[in-house]
Amino acid sequence: MKLIANKVAEKDIRDWLSEQGYLGQTAKFGEIELHAIKPPGWLQVFRFDAEVKRQLDQKHVKVFGVLRDDERYRRLEIQIFESFTQRTNCLNEWSQGLITTKKRHQDRVEQPESNWILLVPALVILVLIFLTIIVLKFFGPL
Repeated sequence: MKLIANKVAEKDIRDWLSEQGYLGQTAKFGEIELHAIKPPGWLQVFRFDAEVKRQLDQKHVKVFGVLRDDERYRRLEIQIFESFTQRTNCLNEWSQGLITTKKRHQDRVEQPESNWILLVPALVILVLIFLTIIVLKFFGPL
């Protein structure tokens, strides 16, 4: 469980998503994390990812986003992307000259929804073992 929740950022993102044609209240966040800050803390950049439903077709989509909040001017900017890489590019641009948190998010590779790539070779190996057992049972060792 996280010790610090980013409830204000979460509300801002939900409201923005609702204004952009999504059902913001349906958003399920994977993360909302402070990414960079400019002392004394007025300018903050957050990264987030969420699964959210579109208003138009009611389809759930995965979005990767960046939020830049400049409290001096009450200016809030949010961008969302379809890929982790696009978000990383925006984070790099928006964080220039700021103090950034650990870059562990960049080490993370976007995970596919399923592990079919790993399951197929395992299934092939199991079938080969099964066929080998059948052949040895009927014909005996060579």
